[in-house]
Order: sequence, then C-alpha cells, then structure tokens
Amino acid sequence: MNPPSRYVVAGNPVAHSQSPFIHAEFARQTGEALTYERLLSPLDAFAATVRGFAAGGGAGCNVTMPFKFEAFELAGERTPRATLARACNVLREFEAAADRQQRLAYEAAVIHAGLGDADAAFGRLQDAIASRSAWIAYLGVEPRLDPLRKDARYAQLESELELQDTAKAHAPRPREGP
Repeated sequence: MNPPSRYVVAGNPVAHSQSPFIHAEFARQTGEALTYERLLSPLDAFAATVRGFAAGGGAGCNVTMPFKFEAFELAGERTPRATLARACNVLREFEAAADRQQRLAYEAAVIHAGLGDADAAFGRLQDAIASRSAWIAYLGVEPRLDPLRKDARYAQLESELELQDTAKAHAPRPREGP
C-alpha cells in the first residue's frame, strides 16, 4: 500500500488556516489517501521551504499570505487565470494603500482601467480629483486610460476639469500670413 500523498498550506503566519480540516474532511468523504498540514515558512526563505517540501515527496502546496506573489514568480507555468489573479491580488493591496493615501487614487484608477473595471476606475478618478492629485493633469494624455475615453463619464470628467481635447491642443496650426 502506498503512503498517503502529502499536501500543505504554506504561509507566515499559518496556524490560523482551516485548510487542514477542510482537506481532511474531503479526504474522508472521498476515500482519498492524503495528509494536509500547515507549513510555516520563514519570511526570507519561502522558495527554499517550498522546494524542500517538494524534494521531500510533497504532492502539492497551497499558499497563503504573505507569499502569494513569490509563489506566482516560482510557478513554472502561469495560466491566464493565475495571471489575472495575481493582478487582482496586487490591486487589492494597492486599493488598501490608496484608501490610506488618496494620492494613490489616480494610479488605482489606471489599474482598474487596465483590468476593464470602468466603474471602479471612474470612482478612483473622482477620488483623485477630490484629493487634488497632481496626476489628474495627465487625464487627457494618459494612454493607460484609453479604455475609458468612449464612456460618457470620461467626457464629463474632462468637462469638470476644463481639460482641452488633446488632439485639438496638439494639432498643427495653419500659418498666418503669406
């Protein structure tokens, strides 16, 4: 008989994780032969900890904070969903920072625009205006905000800020005189 497959959830802290109980119940209900434990990783040795687990016969590892971004970097293959999840996790952290420091609202708007979330992008642009972010001056020329330009709310923002249409402002002017 083969020994049970070994799985872990790696993190720091990790003692709070309920994953071992959840997976033990799954194994019991399905008759799977597996163990699932917590793996406390030193903050400065996540890669070595995971590699050591794998070298010791580990079958799989889930990752909790603060190592999600390091895990993404270690992954040999990245699915489109994993790439989007990484972007979403980065955005969650950035949103928390933007909530604490309104000066980051403009940058959060750019990220939301890139992810296709126009409502959130416009909300953060309003925050940037309210906090008098200097970056709002780039609204008319910021290429990363291009996905928002067809939305009526974009024209409304420009109107509120009295920004000139970039194309008109930079169009060649006819020469005067002979």
